[in-house]
Formats: sequence, structure tokens, C-alpha cells
Amino acid sequence: MAKQCQLFEIDRSKKNEISFLCPYAHHKKIKTILKDATLTEWQFQHFGPVTMLTNGKKYAGLFVGFAIFALFYLVQSQFVIRCNVYGNKQVQQCEIVQFVESNFPKRKSKINLEQMQFSLMKRFDQISFCSCIIKGQTLLVSIKEKVVPEEMIGNFAPIVAKYDGRITKIALVSGTVTVKVGDVVKRGDILVQPYTINSAGQKMEVEADAKIEADVYWQGSVDHYDKRIEVVRTGRVFENNQIMLWGLEIYKYEKSKTFEMYETEISINPLSKNIIFPFILKKTKFYELKEVHIESNFEDVREEYVEKAKTKALEICESCDTIKEEFYTVRHLAGVTIVNYCIITQEEIGEKDVG
Repeated sequence: MAKQCQLFEIDRSKKNEISFLCPYAHHKKIKTILKDATLTEWQFQHFGPVTMLTNGKKYAGLFVGFAIFALFYLVQSQFVIRCNVYGNKQVQQCEIVQFVESNFPKRKSKINLEQMQFSLMKRFDQISFCSCIIKGQTLLVSIKEKVVPEEMIGNFAPIVAKYDGRITKIALVSGTVTVKVGDVVKRGDILVQPYTINSAGQKMEVEADAKIEADVYWQGSVDHYDKRIEVVRTGRVFENNQIMLWGLEIYKYEKSKTFEMYETEISINPLSKNIIFPFILKKTKFYELKEVHIESNFEDVREEYVEKAKTKALEICESCDTIKEEFYTVRHLAGVTIVNYCIITQEEIGEKDVG
């Protein structure tokens, strides 16, 4: 048999049993040889696609399913089902995908990639270069965006004054100045606008940048009255006591004595030293008050009131180490003298308006 047919994987498992494989084309010849031989029993088992084709009815469902799958794959492979964008930072990916889907077909054979690249660059000003390729069923869009200077992508906020003062120096970097040296400005006034006018008379937005210095005025004021009424303590006082436990009053000692005018001071002291329960002693002191009519000559207390006004001005001054000048003024009205102390400092007053 081996001389007439191709045999392989011959396995003689027992003395009277043997198994082997042969090509499907030789199985009929081998069957003839076995019939002529004095063998009691033999058995054929077929494998491979030829067997499946021979027994087509048995595998009809599998063939139909494979045919439908192949047809579906062949049809859908002709279309682009997704779009991936690379290199974008300024332009949103969803904007590019929406533009492509709205203006170009999905069938591969009808997509003009060169036209797509040109249309994307024309539609989006931020794109300087564009490359489109189809890989499988994916459209790959690779873009390169234009480099925009930082001064052209700022928030274009104006520079405003953060203090009241008089402009002493302006060093403009970019933008349009709205003030000049010597102008008096108030806090919040616009100093530099975020735009410039080019040689063609066109308005171009830019980042406002400038260093603006000014004399800033810090003022403190006090009033002196020639005649005034002050409320003072007379020195008379009485005290009420309460003992409390967990907010509840346990004991109370109260005098019925009262004053026509008084002010109170309350103190709370714990009594829980060496005691388990948290007792507290609440003391209330009543101080008698009276009105006193005082007459005062301003000239006698001028220095005292000037110092008070200066102290108020220093309290609001943010950079006392850069004091340029200080002075005070006195105004006399009907029975009232107003002392106004002014401290002048040199400050950089420009800041971005954050809205």
C-alpha cells in the first residue's frame, strides 16, 4: 500500500491494529487494496475542507453564515467609520470631526483627501498644515497649528489704578495709554487700554503692559470740638453673682440697687477645681456713668490731635518705608476743628482689571 499511495503518521498501536493518514485523493485506491486484503475490519474517517464540501448539506448553515459575513465585511470595508485627529491644541477635535462628517462622504472611493486637507485649512485659521490619510476604516487627520505669540492670546484686560494718586512716570510696553504725567486718578480708573492702532488705522487687540508710578496720598482725619459732652465713670459700682451648672442657674446674689446710667462688665470663672461637677461663677459689675461737659481750646491740644491724625494715616498706608512727603492741614468750622494728615508715597499703581 505504501508503494502505491502516500502514507504518513503510521501508528501500530497493537499487533493486529494499525492507523495512518493519507491524502483524500488516495482514499478510494486504499479502500480497494483493503477489500482485496484479508482484513476483518477497517474504518475511514475524513478531515478537512474537502470533506466539508463533500458533505455540503451537513455544513450548509456554516457556509451560509460565512458567505453573509464575507459579504457584509466586503460592503462595510468600503466606508470610513471613525475619524481620529492628532496635533490639535487650539482647535477642538469635535469641531474638526463634525466639519468632515458634514462636508465629505463616508465611502472611501468618493473621498478626495487633497480637497479635504485644503478645506480644513481654509475653514480653521489656526491650522497651518494638514495631512489626511485613510487607514483601514479610520480617517487619520494630522494637523499643525499656527504659533501665536503670547501677547496675542492674553485676556486683553486693561490696566487700572489700584490707588488714588497723581501720575509721575509712565513706561509703556504695549497698549494705549489713557493718562499722562501730572494727571490725578482715582482707584479703578483705566490707565492703559488693551489695544493699539496700526499704520493702516486698524484697531488691534494686544496685552496691556506698562509700568506706571504715582504719588499716592494716604490720609487720616480727626475732629476736635471746642465744647463736647463726654460720658465717664463716677467710681461707684456694685456687683451681682450667679452660680451656674450646665447652663442652669443654681444660686443668685443680686442687689436691687441700680444707676440711672451705667455700663456692665461680665466675667465667668470656673469653680470646678477639686469638684467633679462643672460649676461656674458669673460676675456682673455695674459701673455708674455721668455726662461731663468739657470745653477745650484746640491750640492747647494741637500736637495731640495731629499725632492722632498721623496714626490713622499710617494705619492705612501700605508701604510706609517709601514715604516721600508728609504734611497736615487744619480747618476751623463752627465749634469744630478738623485735622487732616497726609502721607505721600511713591507707588506703582497699575494692575490688571480682573473684572
